[in-house]
Order: sequence, then structure tokens, then C-alpha cells
Amino acid sequence: MLCASFVLQDPPGNRAADKQSDAGDVFSEEVAEQVIHRLSDALVQHNARRMLSAFDPETMSGYANFANQIQTMFQRYDSFRIHFRIAQVAATSDGGTATVDFELEEIPRSTDDRLPVRKAEKLLLQMKPGKKGWKIVELEPPDFFS
Repeated sequence: MLCASFVLQDPPGNRAADKQSDAGDVFSEEVAEQVIHRLSDALVQHNARRMLSAFDPETMSGYANFANQIQTMFQRYDSFRIHFRIAQVAATSDGGTATVDFELEEIPRSTDDRLPVRKAEKLLLQMKPGKKGWKIVELEPPDFFS
């Protein structure tokens, strides 16, 4: 399974994750990797809008609240470090799921002796194909990025 760490920003457009999957409507580990890289790259690049583009606002339950949590997170933290490992992928009748061991280090904007916040969680991502490629339609636990 894939394991990746991100600390430094990669130039946009150089990663396979920036390209749409050639897999079409067939869910695979490659599709899951591309979606998770899009999410991770956006965090490392400190780009809330790009991060939210990995999610489907029309299908994801509680998307408006989730989007507000993401905006607040990006305002509170200056930068992020990410490490993830895809533990399992499974195709479903209308998409697929990926179980991901995800570690996130959030570096606060304030320099008032605040230490980085570290989170580690096993995330379950449900994905479906849409007009603009594969998107995350559900995230468990939903409050991981809050």
C-alpha cells in the first residue's frame, strides 16, 4: 500500500495527483492515491479552496459545516505537515472506499509558545466519480480536520 509524507511544497502541475485519473469510473488504489494526494497537497500548500475541491459539496452530508471547519482551520494554522498510508481500498457498486492512516501536524499562526498540534487517525474515505473526476463524498470521522 502507498505511504507518503509531505513537508515541503511541490510545484503545482508536477504531480500525478494534479491530473485527472485515466481510470474513468473504475475505482482503484491509483484513484484513491490521486484523490488523497490532491487533499494532502492542498494542505501542504495551505490552500483551503483546493482542499475542498477534493470533496463533493452536492453529495457530502454536512458539507457546509465541514467547509466552515476547513476555513477556520486554515485561519488558525500557518502550515501543515502530513503523513499518510493507504491501508485498504475497496470498490463498491457506485465508487469505492479507502481506509487511510493519516497523521496531521498543524503549526499555529501565533508565536506565543504554542506547540504544533498533532493528530493521527484512521480515516475512511468514500469516493465517487463525478463531472470533474473522483471526489470524496463521506469522511469518517467527519471532525478530523476541525
